[in-house]
Order: sequence, then C-alpha cells, then structure tokens
Amino acid sequence: MKRKMEIQLRHSRDITLARDRFGDHEDINEPKLVRWLNQFSKTDVSIGVKILKNIKYYDASSLRAKVKQLVKMISDEYPSVSNKKIAFIPIEAGLPGGGSSSVARVLRTIPEAKPYRIMTMLDFNNLKEGECSVAVFFDDFSGTGRTLNEWWQVVSPMVLPKGAKIILALIVVTMHSRTRISEMCDQLISVDEICEDSNIFSETNLTFSSSEKTRIEDYCKRTKCPNNMLKGFGELGLLLAFKHGCPNNSIPILWCDNDERWEALFKRRAI
Repeated sequence: MKRKMEIQLRHSRDITLARDRFGDHEDINEPKLVRWLNQFSKTDVSIGVKILKNIKYYDASSLRAKVKQLVKMISDEYPSVSNKKIAFIPIEAGLPGGGSSSVARVLRTIPEAKPYRIMTMLDFNNLKEGECSVAVFFDDFSGTGRTLNEWWQVVSPMVLPKGAKIILALIVVTMHSRTRISEMCDQLISVDEICEDSNIFSETNLTFSSSEKTRIEDYCKRTKCPNNMLKGFGELGLLLAFKHGCPNNSIPILWCDNDERWEALFKRRAI
C-alpha cells in the first residue's frame, strides 16, 4: 500500500492526465492506473509512465470525428455517384463485436452518413447486380492485414459478382497492412496511418532508449502471452487503444490479463 501511495503522489499529474484521456474505456480509473504502474519495479515505474504518455488513444469523441472524416473522404472521392448507389458495409472479421460494430454505430447517428445506405453483409449479398456502384467495406483498424486477407478470401465470391467498385475504408491502418491489403480492393482509404517508428521496438523509434526497450520486452514476457504476441501480433509493437478495445498488435502489457502475473490496462473488447 505504501508503494502505491508513493506512485500516486510522485506521478499524480501523469496519472490524472491518463485517467482523463482513457476515462471512457471500461474500468479505467486512477486506482487501476496506479495498480498497473505498481507492476513495474521501482526503477522502472518511469518507463510505465512514459508508456502511458505515448499511447495513441481513440476515445468516443475522436472516433466520431474520424468516422465523419472518413465519410467526407468517400463523398469527395465519388461526387458524381448517386448517394443511394453507395453502400457502407461493416467488415465482420475477427472477434464478435469488433471495431467495425463501433464504427457502424457512429455511422448510423451522424448526419453526414444519412444519404448513404448502411447495411450488413447479408443485405449486400441480397442486392442484385448493378444496385450498388460503390461498396465501402469499413473497419476501425488493420495491423498486419492478415485478418482482412482471410475475410476477403471468404467474402470475395459474394462481393465481386455485384459489379461494384470495392473500397476498403479504415480509421487507422499501418504501413505494413496497407501494402498487404491494397491488392484486395479498387481503393484503400484511411484517415490515419501508422508508420514504422510507432513500433516501440523498432530501431527507428527514438522515444524509448535501447535499455528501456529491453525492460519493456521483459515485462511483456511476464504476461505469459503466446510467443508470437510478445511484441504485439506481427511484432508491430504498437501503443494503440480504442474506447471499444485494444488490438493485439499493441504490446501485451496493455491488453493481456494474467491473474497471477499481470493486470492489463485495457480490455481487448470493451463496452
């Protein structure tokens, strides 16, 4: 208890700022932030604080703004296409209740998307050829592109016969994923793109020193996550989270709960 109080007092400002930034994520509060920092050794708590400062977090408000921006990008790209001929369809890949569901909820509430058709994959499959000119398949994030690639292998036989232009629309995409998934569609549109220097373990990342990177990897090992997740899936080493969850491409100390070894900061899927 004494050590937690010391962390609370010494890093009060940073803890408060983190609480305010991540506050709409399920179960995030000051006690949890202190417990998370308390898992670092006394000499490494500063590394934990540094991680908190550098997490790229999309709260409900910023997600809403990004979705609006994404819709505008589509409307600007296809001004001559009738709104009723443009369909927005969530990419239903990965875990149930994933990021595309959160994006879909926003789409259904913003005025910018009202002119367009927002439908499920089943609705789209029931369309006749020529009923849709532009099919916008959307999601919140793509890290390695593998999940999207697997999804496309399943749905492409249903999608291609409709004769629509295929757009992949993402709030956030990594450079790695962009290279992999661009060939799946006629056009890839994203609001934000994550570069290689966002990988916490990359040599191009100058935010953390070599010794700090080594210590962070040691803490990632403490989570007992699968070996292929130690640096985030695909070894992307991201510090990224959303109100509705944390991708496994982020480092595991952010999302991997182990009752005996590590308490995660974020939930993989949150309400």
